[in-house]
Amino acid sequence: MNHGVIEQVGAPVEVYESPKTPFIFDFLGHTNSFDCVIRHGKARLGDKELNVEPGIPDGPGVAFVRPHDIVLSRANDPEPTQDAKLPDTAIMRFVSARGQRAAVELLYGKRLIEAEVSRERLNELRLSVGDKCTIRLRLPRIYAKRDAEKQTGIGERAAPRPRFRKRLRSRLGGTL
Repeated sequence: MNHGVIEQVGAPVEVYESPKTPFIFDFLGHTNSFDCVIRHGKARLGDKELNVEPGIPDGPGVAFVRPHDIVLSRANDPEPTQDAKLPDTAIMRFVSARGQRAAVELLYGKRLIEAEVSRERLNELRLSVGDKCTIRLRLPRIYAKRDAEKQTGIGERAAPRPRFRKRLRSRLGGTL
């Protein structure tokens, strides 16, 4: 529910995997957002052209991607995938290994991106703080930018959004 209005009804897995609105996607966990342009039912995101849901108008769009759907690889790795590869490299700013998973904070241009990868994959890649890496986006969900900004406030929170390590530190009681 959003301000007393039911946004979507369905099984938990269905709602999580196919959120109908930007509000639902954002409400169900941390999100990364990437600008794109929608034309004729397709959005250009990195090196891919992706179909968008019917009814999403042409114009500015935003692709939401969950941290566990950010796929990392070594810089300039030519590995072909179905995932949308972003054009430039990112810099690993912070890594927090938690059990079998690692939370990673990346600097991409002037933006912070949150990723979550298995420790096995991180060790395979031999990536650590300061290294450059390539980012691929798995399972992006694309919405009209106007709707995403209105429903989630991504426009206002982009600059002042607290860094991942700061949020992690507050969850762990100030220690890392």
